[in-house]
Amino acid sequence: MPKQTDTTPKEATPSEELTRQKYILWMYYEKYNRSINDRNVLTLLDEVKKITTPKTHTAIDIVLSSGGGNIYAAYKMVKILRNKCAELNVVIPLFAKSAATLISLSADKIYMAPQSELGPLDFLMEHPTEEGIQISALDGVAPVEYFTGVGVEIMKKVYSWSRDDLAVGRKVALDFARNYASDCIKPILAKLDPSVVNMCYRELLKAYRYGNEFLVEYMLKDAPNKVRLADEIMKKLVWDFPSHSFAIDIKQAEDLGLEVAPSSEYPDWEMMWMEFGAQDKAWHELIKLETLEEVKQRHEPR
Repeated sequence: MPKQTDTTPKEATPSEELTRQKYILWMYYEKYNRSINDRNVLTLLDEVKKITTPKTHTAIDIVLSSGGGNIYAAYKMVKILRNKCAELNVVIPLFAKSAATLISLSADKIYMAPQSELGPLDFLMEHPTEEGIQISALDGVAPVEYFTGVGVEIMKKVYSWSRDDLAVGRKVALDFARNYASDCIKPILAKLDPSVVNMCYRELLKAYRYGNEFLVEYMLKDAPNKVRLADEIMKKLVWDFPSHSFAIDIKQAEDLGLEVAPSSEYPDWEMMWMEFGAQDKAWHELIKLETLEEVKQRHEPR
């Protein structure tokens, strides 16, 4: 019987970690005119051909600046990168929102400055009935939860009032409170299209599932309670923030349970910031991979 070869990926040894080739991936999108898209997946496939080291000896730092974009493209780009490296970090000069936040969740560590921000994962979607208008998927689901809660509160108050002030029996008070609350809430909920609510819920579920996968497999992989932590983080990112544009700074990211570190702990922050600042007005959309040595050469005194 032929001998089988063990293809299970081996954990990197300390010496391998010290000898990893560092690559810098520039992912820049002009905030209001460019977004993460399917074309970027093909561009990235070409860029990672520049990687000559094996996965165990490869580390990639993404310098990421994006207002978001296509969730499917973001997911595929993460899979491409993680297939090529043993270590992945994300450096955020200014903002990495929406789908860019999803990419950030796949990192071993996120480096943020005081001005850096992530964003909620209640992804934007085209309005189901109004052409050319985008809404948060949460906008289609939150009213159901909100007005259901309002109905429950109305029922509690009417029940207490019926029992205390009218001195009626429990059954009569409960029936009266239930009917009163129903009459108040039904006309509002009747205006909601169930198909739209379902569509929005499924978009939120996709965000939750993708983010949860990245946290469990990558960022929180060594945490003993990674499944519970990932679930808690994703529920907050998807459901808890008041608007899609909400800015999540380094303190809030840390409170969420993400692996974040201040920019002062990133050894090449000043160089990356200078590079980013110098090219900010020249770049509109850029996906480019180069070695750390190539970046350093541009900043050597001439």
